[in-house]
Amino acid sequence: MRFSRDCDSCDGDGQCEFCSVEFHLRAKCIGDHTLDVTSKDLISSDHTVVPVDYSSDSFSNDPSDHRGIIIVKLRKGQELRLRAIARKGIGKDHAKWSPAATVTFMYEPDIHINEELMETLTLEEKVSWVESSPTKVFDIDPNTEQVVVVDPEAYTYDDEVLSELKPFVVLADKLGRLAVQLVAGGSGVKTVRVSYASARAPDDLDTRLLRAMITKGLIEPISSVFVNLVNADFTAKQRGLRITEERVILDCSPESPLEYIQVQIANVESRFASAISDSGEITVEGRVKDGIPHLTRVGGFEVDVSLEGSIILCRQVDQPGMIGKVGSILGEENVNVSFMSVGRIAPRKQAVMAIGVDDQPSRETLKKIGDIPAVEEFVFLKL
Repeated sequence: MRFSRDCDSCDGDGQCEFCSVEFHLRAKCIGDHTLDVTSKDLISSDHTVVPVDYSSDSFSNDPSDHRGIIIVKLRKGQELRLRAIARKGIGKDHAKWSPAATVTFMYEPDIHINEELMETLTLEEKVSWVESSPTKVFDIDPNTEQVVVVDPEAYTYDDEVLSELKPFVVLADKLGRLAVQLVAGGSGVKTVRVSYASARAPDDLDTRLLRAMITKGLIEPISSVFVNLVNADFTAKQRGLRITEERVILDCSPESPLEYIQVQIANVESRFASAISDSGEITVEGRVKDGIPHLTRVGGFEVDVSLEGSIILCRQVDQPGMIGKVGSILGEENVNVSFMSVGRIAPRKQAVMAIGVDDQPSRETLKKIGDIPAVEEFVFLKL
């Protein structure tokens, strides 16, 4: 076996049969007792290269002394599969070859493509699907036009990334749904601008998943199309929907991936005039608080309402008793209020009330709210 530094077959990468050996391990505990997975369970690609067991006495006759070095302990139902690569080297080249070296590992994704579903996609949709991956995991076979896995180790959308983005994914979808429902007639949306405010470096936050969910929120409420990460960009292009993105760099802690998301729709009329910002666009903005998406801005008004259930927006003259009047009407109709927030320009001036409700109010209930003399406009938005 050659030293990896001297191998001319792989240019010293340590990725060929002459300077590296692969070990495979597959173990599953099916009994009630703990299963010890040890170095003895490693299967070498070269029978002349095997793990050296320094933990046992080579001259002992006790079988338990030759069980190998414990890698992990498994309980019933747990399973371990791994592939290890051993390379020849010396400590002078790198500390990893010293007797006191540590062992590093990485997850190796096991990716299976659903060929039956993939056949339902057009070539353009397949290309869009391939490009939706943040890293070059997939490609299109030029001969068969099939999607193939070219680099499984480049897969990066693991559970940790998705769990961190999950509340923002929900927020993105709901902001899209709110924004499109504020458009008069619900159609004619062609230009959308999305702003992401974050303290993280631009290359530390991939927004393609968030953009797909905003696209989903914008399109699904006004059509029968089902939008997902695979077809989002393609569907938007088909409908003439242009979504531009911009980053707002914040000088604060990068612990959270995003501070807020803002969605703006240009060149449309609104069902709720107060949703039009000073720039002339329908504007909604949201944040994640304690893992829950919140609506924090409508037009030029700051509000704070949880995006759970549905929302009623009311613009009214800021005066005493308004919250009580609206709450009483909803209570009489057995509509439960989950959150209520009021944003105003100044005391006794115009204000916007955002009301989170668990149930959809009847037309009669909404009419009663609209008949309150101080209410200038209102809209019900279903999430």
